[in-house]
Amino acid sequence: MKICDLTQFYSPLGGGVKRYLHEKIRYVRSLPNDEHVLIVPGAKTERTE
Repeated sequence: MKICDLTQFYSPLGGGVKRYLHEKIRYVRSLPNDEHVLIVPGAKTERTE
């Protein structure tokens, strides 16, 4: 299963949104055959893994 989160706010410095998403990513990565995609606003269009 592929899970996608799209957020209008994401602060690399911390906060509730970042913590929630990173905990969710950690959980999904522990599952076999599942993938998590996170889409956040940024100054430029890029893809990182």
